[in-house]
Amino acid sequence: QLHQPAAFGARKGRLCTASRHERMKGLHMAIDAFVHHLQAHPRGFTLTILGDGPERANLESQAAAMASPGRVSFTGKLNYADEFPAALREHEMVLFANLNDEQPRAVFDGIAAGCIPICPRIDAYIVMGLPEQLYYPRGDEGALADVVLRIDALEDKSALLAELRRVAERFTFES
Repeated sequence: QLHQPAAFGARKGRLCTASRHERMKGLHMAIDAFVHHLQAHPRGFTLTILGDGPERANLESQAAAMASPGRVSFTGKLNYADEFPAALREHEMVLFANLNDEQPRAVFDGIAAGCIPICPRIDAYIVMGLPEQLYYPRGDEGALADVVLRIDALEDKSALLAELRRVAERFTFES
């Protein structure tokens, strides 16, 4: 249902990140990508930083100094059982900017919530078999923004969303 055109279309241009606020998660790079490449786009993109952690104050300062007012927001800590999935369901794409080699389970949370995950090209994500167009070179803010713009430009995202559902189905507890 979250991938139906009416539900999905209502989230157009709404981007988020989803991770603990630590330097290795690359949230500062996601903010840079947004500020330098996406905030001036006619689409009117917004970026929501979901979560909390030791880097939050630095990230808020970075966003306040660089982003247009109201274009980057922070949610703080979200309850994983209901607040976190509800927040994801409000967004079209979830950006993962990891600078380390981990694969956060939030990729699956994002797919389950109807989001399109944008991920660094590292083994931890490649092994999942995500659609090729969702990857960018780790640490490259311009490439991250380019992927967002290419996905945004797709008139019909139904094939991409169907492929993401198949990815999620391969990684259930049962399978």
